[in-house]
Amino acid sequence: MDIPVPFIVTVNIPIPVIIACAVYNVFLFQLHYFTLYLRGTRQVIPFVATALSSAAWLYGIVYLIYWGYKFGWLEAVVLYAIVLILGVLFSLILWAVCSTLLGLKKKSTNIMLGLISLVAVPVSGYFMWQFL
Repeated sequence: MDIPVPFIVTVNIPIPVIIACAVYNVFLFQLHYFTLYLRGTRQVIPFVATALSSAAWLYGIVYLIYWGYKFGWLEAVVLYAIVLILGVLFSLILWAVCSTLLGLKKKSTNIMLGLISLVAVPVSGYFMWQFL
């Protein structure tokens, strides 16, 4: 006799979407940290980094709202939770690789990851939509 279990919910989120969102989250965090680091300088890069960071933050929220509307709100919450956890882990790994294996100091690591983020955020954002 099968006993139904009413509280088991299946969530079908493709792995490429999770990876693309996690990479997006990591580099968005690095870009935001880079804009905080450049605050007060008078160059074009802080303006571009701040504008891209703000637009990318809105883009991520719109993506989650679209995901919830199209696939279900529970899946959007689960996707956000998974991406948040993976984003923290990937950020720690990225900083560890840059500081220990490459031997970079905090300032150099911040500048390098910030400049990489200027390119990585739009690219990973593009792949987020492509893997839908």
